[in-house]
Amino acid sequence: MRSGYKIALLIAMIVTVVTASLASSDIWLKHRIQTTDYCSNCHVIEPYYNSWKNSDYLANTHAQAGITCQDCHTQTTRGALKEIFKNVTHDFKEPLKDQSARPVDCLQCHGSYADLAEATKNLQGPDGFLLGRNPHNSHWGQIDCGICHKMHKPSVDFCSGCHGFPVQGQTWSKRPFGNGIYYTP
Repeated sequence: MRSGYKIALLIAMIVTVVTASLASSDIWLKHRIQTTDYCSNCHVIEPYYNSWKNSDYLANTHAQAGITCQDCHTQTTRGALKEIFKNVTHDFKEPLKDQSARPVDCLQCHGSYADLAEATKNLQGPDGFLLGRNPHNSHWGQIDCGICHKMHKPSVDFCSGCHGFPVQGQTWSKRPFGNGIYYTP
């Protein structure tokens, strides 16, 4: 065998091995980023993971329904590699900013805006009487679910900023009226 042929064959073998290694690691990483444990490995994401795993917030309600982080925060292999790099170099501003859930993600499970409006048409206020407003059939139109519904912190009743009688409960924060005065029952 000629030495040039041997070198070309060796280079081809090395390229094949490296390509196969990268492909298998890509497959491993694609599987890995679809697990909630993947999220918990990052100290920046850990508080979000903990609220998903065990809290009074909506994130935990989703966990109890078998919904993983990645069901709402879609992730690509490239995005995961960027996050790993940012975590290692501490070059991040706000976790999950690029992977925030969008209304279309929420509506995949919760139905259309019309379905939500129908389900919440008879909401009751803190006094037990009909609230008189339907947040999912608002004069604002179809608003982003995240305006009210927070996954990893108390949710906010946007409508009560003007209409009073905020939704109450452990997972909801108090919302100020338009003049900055907080409603306190």
